[in-house]
Amino acid sequence: MSASEDSWTEKLAGLRADYARDLPDKLAEIQAGWRTHLESPTAATHGDLVRRVHNLAGTGATFGLPAISECARALERFLHDVVGTDPARAAGHDAGFQDHFGRLVEAGQRRV
Repeated sequence: MSASEDSWTEKLAGLRADYARDLPDKLAEIQAGWRTHLESPTAATHGDLVRRVHNLAGTGATFGLPAISECARALERFLHDVVGTDPARAAGHDAGFQDHFGRLVEAGQRRV
């Protein structure tokens, strides 16, 4: 491997380590976003939650954690298809959210 390839590999490893280190905070933000949406269900709280989950779905595989992306995509589909944009529907789907979110957390714990 050339020096530039070694440097790139080291940088990528550092980015992956940073991502893995920050993952628990990202998951906590998603959980908090769901609680906020349950307490005050609006299109804005739903949109913020979906955005956070969508970002995680897009970045997981990029940083070598495809299971994170897969589980986040499933949660995102749940939020779109089951909960939808009708704020009143959120309360009836807490168990479904917790199931999908639990799988996402498990995927994050398997990252090492």
